[in-house]
Amino acid sequence: MKKKKKSRQQLSKKWVFGYLETKSTLFLFFIYLLIGVIAYLPSLRGDFLLDDNQYIVYNSSLQNFNSLKRELVLTNYRRPLYRFSFFVEKRLWGNNPLGYKIINLIFHIMAAFVLFLFVRDLLSKRFKRKEKEVFYFSFFTGLFFLVCPLATEAVSYISGRSSGIGGFFLILSVYLFQQGITVERIKNRLIKLIIAFIAGIISVMFKEVYIVFLILWFFLFVFYTEFSGVKVIKLSLFLVFMVVCLSFAVFYVRFQPFPLIKKTIKHYSKKINQQALATNIYAVAYSLRLAVFPDKLNIDHDLPVIEKLSDYRAVLSFMFLIALFFIFWFFRKQMPLSFFAYLSYLLLIAPTNSFILRHGRWMVDPLSERNLYASLFFFSIVLLEVLWVLSGKDVKRFKVLAILVIVVFGVRAFFRNMDYRNNITMWKASLKYSPDRARPNYNYAAALKDAQRYNEAVPYAEKAFRLSPAPNTLGLLSSLYKLTGNTEKYEILLATALEKKQFKNPYLYHQIGEYYYEKGDFFKAEDYFKKAVKMKWCYILPRLSLAYIYLMQNKLEKAKEQLDILNGIVKEQFNNYYCNVLIDTIVKARVEFANSLYYFATHQYNKGIEFANLAIKLNPEFTEPYLKLGEYYFLNEEDDRALFYFNKAKHTIDYGKYKEQVDNMVKQILANKK
Repeated sequence: MKKKKKSRQQLSKKWVFGYLETKSTLFLFFIYLLIGVIAYLPSLRGDFLLDDNQYIVYNSSLQNFNSLKRELVLTNYRRPLYRFSFFVEKRLWGNNPLGYKIINLIFHIMAAFVLFLFVRDLLSKRFKRKEKEVFYFSFFTGLFFLVCPLATEAVSYISGRSSGIGGFFLILSVYLFQQGITVERIKNRLIKLIIAFIAGIISVMFKEVYIVFLILWFFLFVFYTEFSGVKVIKLSLFLVFMVVCLSFAVFYVRFQPFPLIKKTIKHYSKKINQQALATNIYAVAYSLRLAVFPDKLNIDHDLPVIEKLSDYRAVLSFMFLIALFFIFWFFRKQMPLSFFAYLSYLLLIAPTNSFILRHGRWMVDPLSERNLYASLFFFSIVLLEVLWVLSGKDVKRFKVLAILVIVVFGVRAFFRNMDYRNNITMWKASLKYSPDRARPNYNYAAALKDAQRYNEAVPYAEKAFRLSPAPNTLGLLSSLYKLTGNTEKYEILLATALEKKQFKNPYLYHQIGEYYYEKGDFFKAEDYFKKAVKMKWCYILPRLSLAYIYLMQNKLEKAKEQLDILNGIVKEQFNNYYCNVLIDTIVKARVEFANSLYYFATHQYNKGIEFANLAIKLNPEFTEPYLKLGEYYFLNEEDDRALFYFNKAKHTIDYGKYKEQVDNMVKQILANKK
């Protein structure tokens, strides 16, 4: 009886610890798929976040292939496959965020699985480890990357796919290169290397900084090579060839990322930006803290701006990073993968988090979690190797440690993804970590405003303005005052601010101009709109309002002058932030409607109808074109057509403003029919 009980215990133990080893690669991928879906389930049910609407919902470059091609030309082909992925998916999912999120997650799961295959081959081919050791180490490395909370921004935030999907092709390139330099047959080696290069180029087309895949290849080549005279010559030739090719590309190839690399080299060759380097050295050290202890994960990290490289925080951070370098070098026999992985981690952070400090007048952004995505491949290797050493290189103890860490991190990733359900939950979570920082207060207030929770938004907008008195924080606060009926506060705030030099801003001039426009004080409105376009000639919104004013006043020559400029801006500055607004489908619809009004005013009715319908096609929620067409057909006694457009207008957002006017016309039409 005891013997039978013991055999059952052994069978159970074998099932728990050995079952996975006997299963196929497809089954193991299914395990990754299941765990990935569970960890990211809360975010799959979420909305578009941050600037997802601008990239997807209202992005006019996604209308057709010609508009996409024009966008790519204007951006020097920056991230072409990234933009093309939205173009394709827009036709599949439309404006449903679920489809985009599923694609992001699938690529994340595949990236984790490729990391598993990469580490498995690395250990079995380079170090000839025992099969069981190789399996569990590589399996848990990929699994840790899969559930690491630091990867959530690149996956759950749809527009973060430049890091996420690009990261998949990066690790695929490294994995295929590894296979290419280890296979025996020259033909197979050549095929693997060609495919590896293609995967690397694809990663660059998602995110330009992934051009470092060539340096990762070099690291891997050195890592695998047992040095001899011939191999040193080969290595030197490979390095020289790579440097020559990259130098040629940087100075002669005109599409991204090479112009950006050239610009960065020129910038830093003239003067070292100590603030950027010092702040980002600290940020890189902080990223390691985040990766190990993800309790402080936050969309807006409250990091200090460090002015000089001699600052003690920059010095200590640099010493810490260098100390890790020597520790991994010294213990390279005990942890043979960590030195290579640590160098790769730093390499992948360097282009975005060590050289360029992204900042504005009201925020500094030295650390974006999505930019750490590819670095996490190699951090996962380091962490699992540390656990391997701590377990005394005992497989049983290692499994227990690894499972414990993965469960803890997986739970954190699950709750982290709950924050990514919508902009309100995301910025509310951010405020827990950075309550005294302008950006999360500003963005939380903006999210509440978008949800029409104006009174709730006011205190956060006021705090953002106190923390950072800048044009954008002022603009948000003043708009909320207007929306909550505090027009006296609104006028006093803007009038006082515009007397100060720091607030003389085209955005604020346009905002107060819109206020007077809505009040019917067109003289004051025109004055403020002119000031806005004088400061920035291509600022499209005040020009659009000027065109509307001139059309209402029947100043057709002035209206035509503004419309010519507007049409030129839409054509030449397509989808460009330079003109203070993303020229999306909503803005384009307003321009086309202004064109329609001009043609109606000049009795070119067919063109007026054509452009009104074009405005509707661009933005089906735009109320005014329906009303204009309904009014036109009403006056021409085409009652059925008039009713058609009036009924369409009833389902638009701003219909309430015109309800009484439309109802009267509809009643008259129905009375005539009787």
